[in-house]
Amino acid sequence: IGDAIPTDNPSTWGSGNLGVIFTSPGNYQISLVSENSCGKSTKTKSIYISPIPVPSFTLNKTSVCMPDVVNITNTVNDTIPTVFNWLISCTNNACDNSNCNTGYFYTGGTTSNSKNPQIQFTKPGIYSITLKILSGCNPVTSLPQIVTVKNKPIASFSIDSSVCISDTISVKNINVIDCYGNIPTTYLWNSSAPSIIIPNQYAQSPSFINTTIGINIITLSASNECGTTVVSDSLNAYLLCNKEEIIG
Repeated sequence: IGDAIPTDNPSTWGSGNLGVIFTSPGNYQISLVSENSCGKSTKTKSIYISPIPVPSFTLNKTSVCMPDVVNITNTVNDTIPTVFNWLISCTNNACDNSNCNTGYFYTGGTTSNSKNPQIQFTKPGIYSITLKILSGCNPVTSLPQIVTVKNKPIASFSIDSSVCISDTISVKNINVIDCYGNIPTTYLWNSSAPSIIIPNQYAQSPSFINTTIGINIITLSASNECGTTVVSDSLNAYLLCNKEEIIG
């Protein structure tokens, strides 16, 4: 480093302890030259200054249905020993508002410190994944990458529990949440009574005429790319409500 013999006077060559700040990575040689009236001695050692690692990674999927697995490929140039620390956070306000920060685990024998972890998701939500690395230099954190974890729809509805035969029944209080689905939810309505026909059974809010006496179960199958949710409600139809029967 510098001029090996800067002057003819060794007493001006510098301090016994040297502090050096390296601004570029690479291989360097540091030589200590000492001299007295008996002669000169030189001691040289090599040092490698590693570049600051740039944390980066790729995801094999950025949109999955739970409980799918996302594989992470670490693309850090770790020519020196490096400690990896994966950080995952989550928000879930478009499905069931549950706490999704515990909605994942590491699988395939990997952990939060693995170079290439595998993550299985058990709750829907928007997950942010970042990589923090330590390599003997200051810790460096990557920019986050986003994984959307979807689920089959959440569905509910209600119908009047007691009706008269031949009444027109309208489905009420229909609540269907897509849970981050990319494909619009499809609807399929069915009745447990074969004689009852729901003419608009693929509509979001159907109506039908009850033609059967007794208990009838109405079922909604709500589907998206992650699966189908089936919910039902029942009604009880009474014959004596029919005006013609009452008059007779």
